Amino acid sequence: MDVTLLLNTLTGIADPTTKNTLLGLMEFREKVRALLAIGFKHKPSDDWYDRLQQTLREIDEGIRPERNRMIHDFWTDLPQDGSVRRMQITPKIVNVQSRQKQLILSITKAVTPKDISDLSKRIERASEAVIKLDREYELTKQK
Repeated sequence: MDVTLLLNTLTGIADPTTKNTLLGLMEFREKVRALLAIGFKHKPSDDWYDRLQQTLREIDEGIRPERNRMIHDFWTDLPQDGSVRRMQITPKIVNVQSRQKQLILSITKAVTPKDISDLSKRIERASEAVIKLDREYELTKQK
């Protein structure tokens, strides 16, 4: 995502060593939280900040977890029907019925090319929204 670009713009840190060290060592979710705080402080308008919040919420709560599942889960195909599935290994004990528990070792989900395409489109739209916010902020600083 282009959150690092926007964070770079909003912080205005001129020294490249300081800027690259801070931005390079921050985890993604820390960057999102920092953007919300710094974006609020430097918002050019309430509308701009509302769009920033909405975009970051979509990225952090919607896109990021799904992207992480696509990247980090195990992938397998089922010879019976040729479907492709991703498997998240998350052992846990769940209640099946009253007083009856079961051990679940993984969560498996079928994945289609459309699922991958849809996620890619969401990432692209969010990236475009962040870049637009960055450009709008830059334009207000030039005035």
